[in-house]
Amino acid sequence: MLSKHALIGSILLFLGVLAVPHSVEAGTLIGTSLGVIYDIDPLTGVAGNPRDTGGIAGSIEYTGGALYGASARSLYRIDIVSGVTDLLGDLDGLEVPQTVYDLAWDETSETLYALVHRGGTTSDFLFTVDTTTFGVTEVGRLDNSTSTIAFDSTGALFAVNPVDDTVAILDKTDASVISTVPITPPPGLGAAMAFGEGGTLFVATDVADDPSVLFTLDPATGALDLLGSAGLEHDLLSLTYIPEPGTLLLLIAGVLGFWVVPHPCVARVGDGSIRRLATNSPDPG
Repeated sequence: MLSKHALIGSILLFLGVLAVPHSVEAGTLIGTSLGVIYDIDPLTGVAGNPRDTGGIAGSIEYTGGALYGASARSLYRIDIVSGVTDLLGDLDGLEVPQTVYDLAWDETSETLYALVHRGGTTSDFLFTVDTTTFGVTEVGRLDNSTSTIAFDSTGALFAVNPVDDTVAILDKTDASVISTVPITPPPGLGAAMAFGEGGTLFVATDVADDPSVLFTLDPATGALDLLGSAGLEHDLLSLTYIPEPGTLLLLIAGVLGFWVVPHPCVARVGDGSIRRLATNSPDPG
């Protein structure tokens, strides 16, 4: 239990945090890696404030009222502050070898979508998820391999093809491709993405031997802009964005100290590629 002085100090520090202007992001970017959720700094890409979900959160999505997580074919609700999970139910309509790869929330229709992969094949599918009954409805089969999906504030659905290194706009009614743009420089095979404040599209992918590097992606041009390494030992499998006021809970929870993961340095070199730089710090893990 906090002492009186510690509590007062925490409140003052919290108020001080609120007083600091935030030029880019008003909310919080959240990522998940091997069942642990992290806050992701939207300016540097650094991961911090780890909360263990018990190995549950393979994909996550904030829906405006709750943080959902999916593991294989089950849906969970995740406590944003603690990471504690509650099993909501199995996704009725999915069966082995189908696995949820990513979740995306369309705020214009208030509908949760799932990117589903059929194991042993190259087939990916788009489903809608009923968050009350946990039933799923197939929207359609995707034309290309897809690693991640995300909706912008207008209800446009974006998807990354890690094989052809493209970002596409999909028709959310049948999963067909409306348009594609090449991503430059090409990302790694593993990718996660989420739209943040002001329509900023964040992408996490692997670069060389660093599995968790953060970028912003211009979906109109396909240009990647390096933010930095998350400093994690494993891939960031999924990203989601929590706007105000939900992020205030995280500020309160982290006010006594924000644990930052040691991270390697990455930089863009002369030929335009992005590489990990040598560091004297030991790798995390």
